[in-house]
Amino acid sequence: MLRNKADEVLIDTDLPTTVLKRSRRRRAVTMALGGALGVMVIVGGFFGAQAMLAGNENVPGSQRTTPPPGTDESWRGLWPQDTREEAEAAQDSLDSGSDEFAFQAYIPTLLKSFGGEIHRWTETFIVSETLDTRPPGPHTLHISNCSLQGPESEGGGCENAYVTVEQLLQTGEGELWFVTVDDAYPPEESPSPDPGEEGATVEATNAFMDARIAGSGAEKWLTQDSQGWYEAHDQSGLYLYDGDVSGGEPYVNYEDYEIVSVVAHEDPDPRSAVGHDVRVRILHGMFEGNTVTHDEILWVATGLGLDNKHHLVVRTATRLETDPGEPRKSCQEGSSTPVQSCARSFMQTRLDGAGAEFYMTPDARAVYDEPDNELHLYGTPYEDSGNFRFDRYDILGVRKADANSYEVDVRLHVIAEGGPMTIFETLFIGPGRNSNEELQDFVVRGAEGHYE
Repeated sequence: MLRNKADEVLIDTDLPTTVLKRSRRRRAVTMALGGALGVMVIVGGFFGAQAMLAGNENVPGSQRTTPPPGTDESWRGLWPQDTREEAEAAQDSLDSGSDEFAFQAYIPTLLKSFGGEIHRWTETFIVSETLDTRPPGPHTLHISNCSLQGPESEGGGCENAYVTVEQLLQTGEGELWFVTVDDAYPPEESPSPDPGEEGATVEATNAFMDARIAGSGAEKWLTQDSQGWYEAHDQSGLYLYDGDVSGGEPYVNYEDYEIVSVVAHEDPDPRSAVGHDVRVRILHGMFEGNTVTHDEILWVATGLGLDNKHHLVVRTATRLETDPGEPRKSCQEGSSTPVQSCARSFMQTRLDGAGAEFYMTPDARAVYDEPDNELHLYGTPYEDSGNFRFDRYDILGVRKADANSYEVDVRLHVIAEGGPMTIFETLFIGPGRNSNEELQDFVVRGAEGHYE
């Protein structure tokens, strides 16, 4: 997300020392020259007043289509001076040692003034990834009225501008900079693929899905809206990454994917971006001889990605479940930690003395029934209790064994004939059928243990 990648720069209103020193040196020279320059200032002021009366106004670059009547059409400056005559007067003022245009000799203060005067922003931020101030430019910088990393941007309403600045007269450190472009959209760094071309859509989709399988880098293919869908797991069921990545889909591995179909996107709104609806199938692994998958419908069209560039992006996404066969039951519906929930349900029913069979496979039951493995499913008064009374248990940890199974370490506190004892067990948990042949998302499929 741009919010996570952009290097936020709150514009510093203090002028650099070099600019101030340069201005003061020029002032000293001006005082020495005295009266001769006074005549020039009066003349310059007269022509400057004439220019103002002629109706030359500061206009945002997004609104400027042609130079004002009677001006030099070769002049590319938009602001602070939109004519060459005004710019040269400002340069003369700076050379004379005046501080009036000192803000214009430093890009951050120039942009702060530009954001306030032209866009009417109360605060201006530079949110470009880098801030290049090397003379003479041009440099295109992204500015905004809110910090894209701060909470004030969460509710929307942020305004953005892509401003190009250049030195059009004298060049070097401490010389005047001018705004030459003010645009609501970033410049294209390279030609974007034709959104109507299916091949470009497939290429962009492959890049997006490859990054998701790899576990990083997929954000650049999202917009702020589609990122919100991938983060709203409870509503959308969507996850950008699998359980190996923090915040990914718990207890699921995204092993591979395939593009199922690509069809032209249809939208009743004629202003909507064109593009394609791409159906992708994400493979989770194998269960009972079937490949476990889910499908997503991606609307891929041109838009502003979180890398702050215009290219093919995922505008919206919808998840479709495609798991084969009957639906699975959960140990605890709605649990955000289903593996731990399964382990807790299994252990609690063992303490209760009944019901553990609902959370284990017949193979796992056979392991507990084996007399030589130091495992007991229930405590006293059951015959195979080992004369242990089950007191309480602790879950010590969970480890991922493979794409579809986990190892859960538990500690069972028991009371034996000689006093308290501890039994350590490792439960092997994954999808399976319990002793009633009910399909569950997680069930105990095996175990091993020892006394201490």
